Amino acid sequence: MGSGGTSKNVRKSGAILQNELLLSNGNSCTKVVYKRFKGWWARHNYILSAGLDAGVAFMAILCYFALQIWDINGPKWWGIEIDDHCPLAICPTAPGIKVDGCPQVY
Repeated sequence: MGSGGTSKNVRKSGAILQNELLLSNGNSCTKVVYKRFKGWWARHNYILSAGLDAGVAFMAILCYFALQIWDINGPKWWGIEIDDHCPLAICPTAPGIKVDGCPQVY
Protein backbone atom coordinates (compact mmCIF):
# COMPACT_ATOMS: atom_id res chain seq x y z
CA MET A 1 0.00 0.00 0.00
CA GLY A 2 0.99 3.62 0.47
CA SER A 3 3.97 4.95 2.30
CA GLY A 4 2.09 6.10 5.37
CA GLY A 5 -1.09 7.52 6.80
CA THR A 6 -4.15 5.59 7.84
CA SER A 7 -4.52 3.62 4.61
CA LYS A 8 -1.68 1.25 5.48
CA ASN A 9 -3.64 -0.05 8.47
CA VAL A 10 -6.85 -0.85 6.54
CA ARG A 11 -7.53 -4.56 6.32
CA LYS A 12 -9.05 -5.95 3.15
CA SER A 13 -12.27 -7.10 4.79
CA GLY A 14 -15.06 -5.32 2.98
CA ALA A 15 -16.87 -2.06 2.71
CA ILE A 16 -18.27 -1.98 6.24
CA LEU A 17 -14.88 -1.68 7.88
CA GLN A 18 -13.82 1.01 5.43
CA ASN A 19 -17.01 2.99 6.02
CA GLU A 20 -16.47 2.82 9.77
CA LEU A 21 -12.89 3.97 9.28
CA LEU A 22 -13.99 6.94 7.18
CA LEU A 23 -16.65 7.93 9.69
CA SER A 24 -14.29 7.66 12.64
CA ASN A 25 -11.66 9.71 10.81
CA GLY A 26 -14.27 12.35 9.94
CA ASN A 27 -15.46 12.57 13.53
CA SER A 28 -11.93 12.81 14.91
CA CYS A 29 -11.02 15.57 12.43
CA THR A 30 -14.16 17.45 13.44
CA LYS A 31 -13.17 17.21 17.12
CA VAL A 32 -9.65 18.46 16.39
CA VAL A 33 -10.93 21.46 14.43
CA TYR A 34 -13.48 22.25 17.13
CA LYS A 35 -10.95 22.09 19.97
CA ARG A 36 -8.07 23.91 18.28
CA PHE A 37 -9.80 26.41 15.99
CA LYS A 38 -12.99 27.53 17.76
CA GLY A 39 -13.11 30.86 15.92
CA TRP A 40 -12.99 29.20 12.52
CA TRP A 41 -15.53 26.65 13.72
CA ALA A 42 -17.90 29.38 14.90
CA ARG A 43 -17.69 31.20 11.56
CA HIS A 44 -17.89 28.29 9.16
CA ASN A 45 -19.79 25.47 10.85
CA TYR A 46 -23.21 27.00 10.13
CA ILE A 47 -22.30 27.52 6.48
CA LEU A 48 -20.98 23.97 6.20
CA SER A 49 -24.13 22.55 7.77
CA ALA A 50 -26.40 24.61 5.51
CA GLY A 51 -24.39 23.56 2.45
CA LEU A 52 -24.63 19.88 3.33
CA ASP A 53 -28.38 20.15 3.98
CA ALA A 54 -28.95 21.98 0.69
CA GLY A 55 -26.84 19.41 -1.16
CA VAL A 56 -28.89 16.53 0.20
CA ALA A 57 -32.16 18.29 -0.69
CA PHE A 58 -30.93 19.15 -4.18
CA MET A 59 -29.80 15.59 -4.86
CA ALA A 60 -33.11 14.18 -3.58
CA ILE A 61 -35.04 16.39 -6.00
CA LEU A 62 -32.63 15.62 -8.84
CA CYS A 63 -32.91 11.87 -8.26
CA TYR A 64 -36.70 12.12 -8.06
CA PHE A 65 -36.99 13.84 -11.43
CA ALA A 66 -34.27 11.72 -13.04
CA LEU A 67 -36.13 8.55 -12.05
CA GLN A 68 -39.48 9.96 -13.18
CA ILE A 69 -38.14 10.38 -16.71
CA TRP A 70 -37.71 6.59 -16.94
CA ASP A 71 -41.10 5.88 -15.25
CA ILE A 72 -39.45 4.59 -12.08
CA ASN A 73 -41.92 5.58 -9.40
CA GLY A 74 -40.41 3.81 -6.44
CA PRO A 75 -40.99 0.47 -4.81
CA LYS A 76 -44.39 -1.23 -4.90
CA TRP A 77 -45.03 -1.37 -1.18
CA TRP A 78 -48.36 -2.21 0.34
CA GLY A 79 -48.97 1.32 1.54
CA ILE A 80 -48.36 3.15 -1.72
CA GLU A 81 -51.66 2.30 -3.42
CA ILE A 82 -54.60 4.56 -2.73
CA ASP A 83 -56.72 1.55 -1.79
CA ASP A 84 -56.73 0.95 1.96
CA HIS A 85 -56.82 -2.88 1.58
CA CYS A 86 -59.95 -3.29 3.66
CA PRO A 87 -62.91 -4.89 1.87
CA LEU A 88 -65.29 -3.33 4.39
CA ALA A 89 -64.06 0.20 3.72
CA ILE A 90 -66.77 0.77 1.12
CA CYS A 91 -69.52 -0.26 3.57
CA PRO A 92 -71.72 2.46 5.04
CA THR A 93 -71.42 3.23 8.74
CA ALA A 94 -74.77 4.95 9.24
CA PRO A 95 -77.31 2.86 11.20
CA GLY A 96 -80.15 1.21 9.29
CA ILE A 97 -78.56 1.13 5.82
CA LYS A 98 -78.35 -2.36 4.32
CA VAL A 99 -75.86 -3.21 1.58
CA ASP A 100 -75.18 -6.75 0.31
CA GLY A 101 -71.87 -8.11 1.62
CA CYS A 102 -71.55 -5.49 4.38
CA PRO A 103 -72.38 -5.84 8.06
CA GLN A 104 -75.39 -3.84 9.17
CA VAL A 105 -74.93 -1.21 11.84
CA TYR A 106 -77.78 -0.98 14.37
